Amino acid sequence: MNSLEKITKNSKSAILLLLLSFFIALFVFLKNAWISEDAYILFRSIEQLFAGNGPIWNPHERVQVFTSPLWFWVLSFVRVLSSDIYLITIIVSFLLWLFTLIILKKLFNNNKTFLTAILLFSASIGFFDYTSSGLENPLAYFLISLYIFYYNKLFSNKYKDIVDVHLSQEKKNVKMILFIFGLLICVRHDLMLLLLPSIVYVLWQHQHLYKKRK
Repeated sequence: MNSLEKITKNSKSAILLLLLSFFIALFVFLKNAWISEDAYILFRSIEQLFAGNGPIWNPHERVQVFTSPLWFWVLSFVRVLSSDIYLITIIVSFLLWLFTLIILKKLFNNNKTFLTAILLFSASIGFFDYTSSGLENPLAYFLISLYIFYYNKLFSNKYKDIVDVHLSQEKKNVKMILFIFGLLICVRHDLMLLLLPSIVYVLWQHQHLYKKRK
């Protein structure tokens, strides 16, 4: 077998592994697609919003009953397109899970590692039971994976030897990390505790970017 045939064979194997990974992830998602009863608390608030009463539980009562403001507004935005809140929630969850897979693929690069990660996710009932439950989990998965992507990018030192480019990329990545961290707090407040040590480390390591000028 010559080198060209080996390269062709390896390329085909890589594509098959990639397709298999996505197929397993999407199959398990669709197989477990459902909406939990807790999601209907959020749905009622969305319907009150579209009825002109605001994001509340009962008309004329200023009570916020949903726990994820960002998830509420994401679904409210999509609710403009369709009144079928049940279906659009599953579609949005599906798209967020798909975007999460794409980010994970960029993070892992190696198709075998990517497939292993998908198999581990698929083996977790606790993980997949809430990817389409109507709750904010798929949004959290997406933002956490995006956070890790930029965190990895920040410390990769890809442009280390080009000072101006390195500094520009550094600033951009730190801003994105802080922005995503802020969004995650709006998804669920307890996610702040999960990522707080890494945020402290980022700020400590990049003090030079936000020091006040004398």
